[in-house]
Amino acid sequence: RIDEKGHAYTLEFAFRSGGGLNPYRIEESTGVNPFELSARATLGLDIEIPNTQIKCASGYHVLFSDRPGIFERLEGCENCSGVKVKQEVEKGFKISVPQSEPVARVIATAPTPEDVEKILNEAMKKMFVVVDGHRIGMPVSEFVK
Repeated sequence: RIDEKGHAYTLEFAFRSGGGLNPYRIEESTGVNPFELSARATLGLDIEIPNTQIKCASGYHVLFSDRPGIFERLEGCENCSGVKVKQEVEKGFKISVPQSEPVARVIATAPTPEDVEKILNEAMKKMFVVVDGHRIGMPVSEFVK
């Protein structure tokens, strides 16, 4: 955050499912990396905030496994257009508690929130988390704006 005098203040971005993804959405929508700005400000380094405007809408979906087991891979990512996929765990990761550990984050940008929703819903129809040989489809209705 920058006040009217140009002083920069560091905002906390909590590393939790919802709050932790907002910096990615900010970067996708504006080109500004909040993690880098926060780290530089915390270290007392100079920071530059570009005069930027939001270029587009963005949204995300977090992929989880609904079963315990050993994570093998994500499938279908290559068939999804308009999204960036950030895999959070490596092959062989042990999932002890279903729905507790994000496997991947899928981020979409588009001109409007409605377009973002369509892109994410189409991607969720094509993507699968594979755990112990089981292909787990992703829910489509839980879109986060």
